[in-house]
Amino acid sequence: LTARSAERADTLTLHLPGAPAPAVGRSPAPGEATETLRRDLMALRTLVLRPPAEARGTALSHLRNRLLGYRDEENLPEATAAVQDVFRGIGETARAVMGLRIALDGPQDESDDSPATARSREELDAEDAAIDAGEEAAPEEEQTGLRRPTTRAAVQVAVGSSLAIVGGEFLSTQRWYWAVLTCWIVFINTASTGEILVKGYRRLLGTVLGVVAGIVLAGLVGNHTWTAFGLVLVLIFAMFYTAPLSYTLMSFFVTAMLGLLYTLLHTYSMSVLLLRVEETALGAACGIVAAALVLPIRTDRRTNELLGTVL
Repeated sequence: LTARSAERADTLTLHLPGAPAPAVGRSPAPGEATETLRRDLMALRTLVLRPPAEARGTALSHLRNRLLGYRDEENLPEATAAVQDVFRGIGETARAVMGLRIALDGPQDESDDSPATARSREELDAEDAAIDAGEEAAPEEEQTGLRRPTTRAAVQVAVGSSLAIVGGEFLSTQRWYWAVLTCWIVFINTASTGEILVKGYRRLLGTVLGVVAGIVLAGLVGNHTWTAFGLVLVLIFAMFYTAPLSYTLMSFFVTAMLGLLYTLLHTYSMSVLLLRVEETALGAACGIVAAALVLPIRTDRRTNELLGTVL
């Protein structure tokens, strides 16, 4: 082999089944380290891209053994610290490739393994055993009583609804259910005090803006029944269209639609729309108070639980 062809010998021998990989000096001079590094990177690339059906043979085993040998300090070529770090990275990458081959293709021939390769196999087996043990660990004890999320939410809703009923009666003996309805809604699809606070704020904001829009629309189309009816249909469509996107927008369109409905039913009045804002604010406040004082779930705790589930 010439000096030039020797640089490509590792790649060439991979295509010669049963042929041994060419020997490489264990301690090349610093000037040769860069060439050795380039050659090993090309060999690693070939090792990675080799099809599974062809990933066998003595040459490939010798090549893998040599690359895995770079995980040992005594096998590193004489070079600068930065270049030696790259050789270590080659060894770790070769180990990862071997683990992936084992996972995808099953057990492999170990007859040509070097001590470094055998140690890498043992490490991979130990990691697999640790993962299996973690998956087979007993599940956490199921929460019971007031610690169950469903029981906790039921108690919070009951307390919040009681407060909303009492407070709503003071505001209006006929529209108190608006406060109770808001209290129920802020607990839907929420699991912490912070989520309830945000949902209550969004409902109140949407209601306030919807009242303003309802007043404006009622003034513009109050005497045009069919126009008002058409706007009601448009607002219903917008309400359901924006429900998955923004709770604030949904509340806005609901309240604006109610203003037009009251116009069509000839029961529209400014006081009714303002009462809706008051009842909504009361219901949201009752829900937030109940969530904060009765069996509360802090937002940071809920966030940690979700992060733990993801990880």
